[in-house]
This record gives sequence, structure tokens and C-alpha cells, in this order.
Amino acid sequence: MERRSFFDRITPYVIGGTIAAVVMGLLVNSRIIPETKEVQRGYVNPRDIKIELEDSDKNGKKETILRYKEKPYSLTLDEQGNPRIQVYEIRPAEVVPKN
Repeated sequence: MERRSFFDRITPYVIGGTIAAVVMGLLVNSRIIPETKEVQRGYVNPRDIKIELEDSDKNGKKETILRYKEKPYSLTLDEQGNPRIQVYEIRPAEVVPKN
């Protein structure tokens, strides 16, 4: 059996990893909010928003958070399935001593 050099053995992995990295980069970049310098008056500039998932209330389920100029808003659906945006804040739990 012919013994292959180190480079011959790792070449397929390097090529595969490079292809995977390029494809993943294209997929991730295709979901980025478009950038623009001008937006029609009265509309939010996409550069000022960011959408995140976080389990802020620690119930094991993630909430969708829209950040506009770093201020968090909850992005939810109403009863008809329409998007709803509300100011989002987390208040620490109140500790009440037992008597």
C-alpha cells in the first residue's frame, strides 16, 4: 500500500472546508438586511435595526427581539397573525420575604 504525504491526506479536507465556508458565507449574507444611505421620510433605516433571538424570561423558549438604535422591542404576532411591535423591557423579579 502506497503511503501518502501529509499534504495529500489533508487536501480533500481543506478543499471541502473552503467550499463549505464560502457556501455558508453566501447563505448568511443573503439574509442580511440591505444597507442604504437614504430611506423615504417616515420609514426606519435598515441600518438602525437588528433582529435577535433570546430567552430573556428564562422559560426555555426564545423570543424575537427587534432592536432599533439599540432599544429593544418585542416582535410578536397578534390574534390575526399580523406582526406587532411593542416596547420590550425585563423587570427583575420582586423578592418578598415571608412572615
